[in-house]
Amino acid sequence: MRICFGRKRKTLRSSFCMSYTLKTLEDNYTTWCALTGNRPDKRTMKEKVIEVLSTLKLAEKRAIKKIDLDTYFKLLLEFNKRGIHFTNMNVGAKIGDSQAALPDELFMEDGDGEDEAMED
Repeated sequence: MRICFGRKRKTLRSSFCMSYTLKTLEDNYTTWCALTGNRPDKRTMKEKVIEVLSTLKLAEKRAIKKIDLDTYFKLLLEFNKRGIHFTNMNVGAKIGDSQAALPDELFMEDGDGEDEAMED
């Protein structure tokens, strides 16, 4: 979703065909192929992205006010069918690094015995 809404007046094709985005997608695709044992496609990532967008007729659509949530899910599904996956990775994280612990502010304390009273 972040790719689509990076600049609201851009078409989806121009958003997905930025060099940084294509590099990230290519890295994710290579990783996915290695993990699943699939052979990487010989086409460029740009060709794959344009094919997906064209299949759904979204290449020239703009993200804002033109596309509903269901269409975004269809787009994500079509990318996933072709082995193109999106990840939310920490920049600079390395294999073997432990994940940072969640802050304590995100958790609430349970009340004193409220759960037991509700079961009665």
